[in-house]
Amino acid sequence: MAERWRVLLVLCVARIAMGFQFQSIGATAGPLQREFGIDLAYVGWLVGLYMLPGLVLALPSGLLGARFGERRAALLGLAMMVAGGAALALAQSPQGLIAGRIVCGVGGVLYSVMVTKMVADWFAGKELVLAMSLMVNTWPIGIALALFVLGPVSQHLGAASAFGITAALGALSFLLVSVGYRPAPSAAKASLPRLSAISRDEWILLAIAGLAWMTFNVVYAVLATFLPVYLVESGIDATQASALTGLNSLMIVFSIPAGGYVAHRLGRPDAVALVGLVGFCVALAAMLMVSAGVVVLLACGFFLGLAAGYIASFPAQFLRPETRATGAGVSATIFYLGVTVLPGPIGYAAQRQGSAAVVLVIAIGLALLTMGLVVAFPVVMHRLMAVPGKPAGVVRR
Repeated sequence: MAERWRVLLVLCVARIAMGFQFQSIGATAGPLQREFGIDLAYVGWLVGLYMLPGLVLALPSGLLGARFGERRAALLGLAMMVAGGAALALAQSPQGLIAGRIVCGVGGVLYSVMVTKMVADWFAGKELVLAMSLMVNTWPIGIALALFVLGPVSQHLGAASAFGITAALGALSFLLVSVGYRPAPSAAKASLPRLSAISRDEWILLAIAGLAWMTFNVVYAVLATFLPVYLVESGIDATQASALTGLNSLMIVFSIPAGGYVAHRLGRPDAVALVGLVGFCVALAAMLMVSAGVVVLLACGFFLGLAAGYIASFPAQFLRPETRATGAGVSATIFYLGVTVLPGPIGYAAQRQGSAAVVLVIAIGLALLTMGLVVAFPVVMHRLMAVPGKPAGVVRR
């Protein structure tokens, strides 16, 4: 028991480094513009480049992990994060920034896919939802740390110093994982690096799990992006709008592990997730119809975070040890497709309507869709497993 929590700590530290590196562009935006002569549009492009490799590399990452082992694949991802951070620190042109950012993104995709599989191996059938909640929460923690650390560093020492710190944290993570991680006993059976190894039942459940995680994260992404705009439209000054959005994100950081803990203690993670999604929709509707007060904003963040751990645990509930790496790649592909493609059309819809309030309405719709998938997942999984003579927890080939 102590060993799996030690392993989780090692994996979480490395995932904090990933969120830290992702936010490095946003945290250093001002110095980047001055030093490289780029505008905000270019900064936004650099931010998006981190996620872009996931569209084409999430599935190959899963296959790579299945073929060579999750530890080797995760270490390769961390090594690429170090190389990308170093390339950014040494960049002398905007094109150098692009190259470094892409290398960072490729490493991030590879590690992100593997860490999901690694946590599943150690916690399947145990404190799975709680472990997934803690793992998911490392991303916003890393983002927050980058804002606190890299912003001041880049202002005083330049953007290169900030990027150097991301490379150093990546190197520390590489060392921790190389020394502190070993495969779980349940992962002893070799993975099968081919899509045909995934059973029909697993494909059905992967579609539901991937869509649920994708819609949940699109809600989070568009809220973080467009909420300040909506608050300014509501008559709040820009500085206060940013502060209120920060409070909303901070509440999510606290509620994700809280939701995992409550779900573990009650033994009803589905109920906790549904309460969170219903509460989020009610709070967002209150923001639209009444006002965007501090209490409402805090409630939005608190309720949204409650569902994260349970939804993130979906693939680990049905994938077999030999299909976890490949299945994680499939699920991650759906996630990356949604978070890369959907925010653009949502922003366009707001532009056409002339108000960011449209984004909040869409967020409510996506949250309701997520809620439907959360309800459907255990029902479908139970029906697929309820076959006479089949052992519990085994899906049909």
